[in-house]
Amino acid sequence: VVGGRYARTYFGVGPVTATRTGLPRHEPGGGLKSISFGLGGAVALNRDLDRRGVLVGAVLNYERLVGSIAASPLVAGRGAADQVTFTIGTGYHF
Repeated sequence: VVGGRYARTYFGVGPVTATRTGLPRHEPGGGLKSISFGLGGAVALNRDLDRRGVLVGAVLNYERLVGSIAASPLVAGRGAADQVTFTIGTGYHF
């Protein structure tokens, strides 16, 4: 859930921008920004999560922009409402 100011800042197209880019004006309101689902996991390289050691993890996330955010010309015309991200990382368990 986002506020109107956030929605207008990141997904709105004001009059000056519309004139410069040729995109239609768009003033999204606040509300639900997206629906997402993620799956992640980690494994200890020493195979024991109860002991100190290095962890390696990954997360796969799918996000669908909805409502006035998805209707933005920045998304509909030059982007995509469907967003997929994959993240990998390492850490140390103390």
